[in-house]
Amino acid sequence: MTFDFRNWKIHSGPPHPFNLEVPRPDNGTARPDPARYYSQEFWAAEWEKAFTKTWLLAGVTSDIPESGDFFRYEIGTESFLIVRDTDGSVRAHYNACPHRGSQLTLQPFGSVGQFVCPFHSWRFDLDGSNARITDAETFHPDVLCHGTDLVSARCEVLAGLIFISMNDDVPPLKDYLGIAGEHLALYDIDKMNVVQHRQSDWAANWKGGIDAFYEIYHLHSVHPQTQCLMDDRTQIDLYPNGISRQFVPFAQPSPRYPDPSVVSIDPSFDKYRIGLAKVERLATGMRWSEGPVWLGDTRSLVWSDVPGNCMWRWDEETGATTVFRKPSNNGNGNTRDRQGRIVTCEHLTRRVTRTEYDGSITVLADSFNGKPLNSPNDVVVKSDGSVWFTDPFFGILGFYEGLKAEPELPYNVYRIDTDGSITVAAEGINQPNGLAFSPDESILYIVESRANPRNILAYDVVAGQTLTNRRVFIDAGPGTPDGFRVDVDGNLWCGWGMGVAGLDGVHVFNPQGKLIGRIDLPERCANLCFGGVQRNRLFMAASTSLYSLYVNTQGVGYA
Repeated sequence: MTFDFRNWKIHSGPPHPFNLEVPRPDNGTARPDPARYYSQEFWAAEWEKAFTKTWLLAGVTSDIPESGDFFRYEIGTESFLIVRDTDGSVRAHYNACPHRGSQLTLQPFGSVGQFVCPFHSWRFDLDGSNARITDAETFHPDVLCHGTDLVSARCEVLAGLIFISMNDDVPPLKDYLGIAGEHLALYDIDKMNVVQHRQSDWAANWKGGIDAFYEIYHLHSVHPQTQCLMDDRTQIDLYPNGISRQFVPFAQPSPRYPDPSVVSIDPSFDKYRIGLAKVERLATGMRWSEGPVWLGDTRSLVWSDVPGNCMWRWDEETGATTVFRKPSNNGNGNTRDRQGRIVTCEHLTRRVTRTEYDGSITVLADSFNGKPLNSPNDVVVKSDGSVWFTDPFFGILGFYEGLKAEPELPYNVYRIDTDGSITVAAEGINQPNGLAFSPDESILYIVESRANPRNILAYDVVAGQTLTNRRVFIDAGPGTPDGFRVDVDGNLWCGWGMGVAGLDGVHVFNPQGKLIGRIDLPERCANLCFGGVQRNRLFMAASTSLYSLYVNTQGVGYA
């Protein structure tokens, strides 16, 4: 592996403009003067000689698709209105009325027929020309002749990007950008739409912040959850006129070992890490991945895309992902019984089913005491053949994962005996979710997903059938545990997440309930299972994707 970008082709396949070599400039090795980060004099010189003389990227055309649409662009001491004119062109005006200099608007976005000064109600058309002067007859004509239109700035569009300049003598944008403009055009930005604008306030020197934001060097340490799909090598090319480009390879894993996304919270987790194993993304494109189950006899994994109404199959030998069952009745949790048959929780049909060897479906449970189940969610099979499943309301909340309906039963955990009889194993749990037995099956763990904070409960299993001694085993705090499985040492490997770094992925707790390790993923992990030939490969169903990681332990058989 080489980190010299001169030996690294950014774009694979036929020759591409991105592959054109750029001479490496000699910028010297002297340390930049730190004063450029805080000196008022240096900033004044930059403003005079750079910002006011060059082309500045102001925004994207998709933000102003219709006539009258505008956004406010601010830089330094200046404020501009970028507006779509009636002829479809894009214009830039200083956000200042020519009478008293009042800003025409403080709104970041909007749509208008005319701009109206809030101070004296002067009106201006979209092209900047004055449309009305309030009480014009009270002004001496020689006063008005000094200019009543908005002052406009140079404005040009390239590849869906809007650039402005305060310098009337700046070269045309296409000439100024040179080959960088050609590269921008390849991205078809003009065909894209911004779906979300986000702004954050930094308590930092803005130049230092920008320097840190643009670099990729810190990804492995600050954002380890990106390493399974984002390489932290980078290429920076410098062109005339201060133009530069930076490439970061995406949709391929970082080459770093050991994988920084596997984190030891406690030294006891170190023995479960494999230094030469990385998080791998095996498949993507799902809506909400759930319920992975390993099929050892075919060396394949089956998992659910609940709202996608599809069960997928990933083949370990070929790496191919194919449809296992569609429609799946919004299948969710899956496991195997001791005969190797897949047991599935279905939201749409509100039932638990078993897939027979010939592919036919046997219904194990769809009601209790004559009333329909809510929406069976997760399931495990005990060594005695009994089937245990949770029954929260998630599938009947709306039409995304099933059909909207009113619950007719409490949110229970049920046990299906080998004779087909169904009993309530646990009740009074606020939306039970994932569940799993300890290695010796003396404890049943159950996620209470609507408690505040969310909990993982523990119950003692008496005579293989009855649950007693309910207790909070893990207080999840701000996190959201979902499905989980147990390894042969009794550790709980829990799907985890809530949308922020350090929570999305997998949390690992020892048999005493202590957090000992973490696997950071770029997506929230809903459920997981152990698989592979030696049951030492952790498969993680995480939002839109399926991930895996080899670990130095084994999952409990049939878990």
